[in-house]
Amino acid sequence: RLRTCVCQLKVARDGISLTDHARRQFFRKHYPTACVLYSGMVPGGRRLFGFVARKNTNSQENTAVILCEIEEHQPAEAVVRFVCKYLVGR
Repeated sequence: RLRTCVCQLKVARDGISLTDHARRQFFRKHYPTACVLYSGMVPGGRRLFGFVARKNTNSQENTAVILCEIEEHQPAEAVVRFVCKYLVGR
């Protein structure tokens, strides 16, 4: 099921957090570092990027999150580089 909303993305060494300040879809979701499997840019879509993560550390079920760059001072390429360098495979 496709759900869209404007949210804040926070990437840190402990994982990825999404916050929907309008609380239309959710309040906050956190994906721990151990659950982050992949991050990359959508081919041909300079501003589209995302990541794949396990639903939780004990699950074999994955979830994909596709995001769109809104603020130019935080480019999608930089976010993907950070996620790949510090989170994927840790």
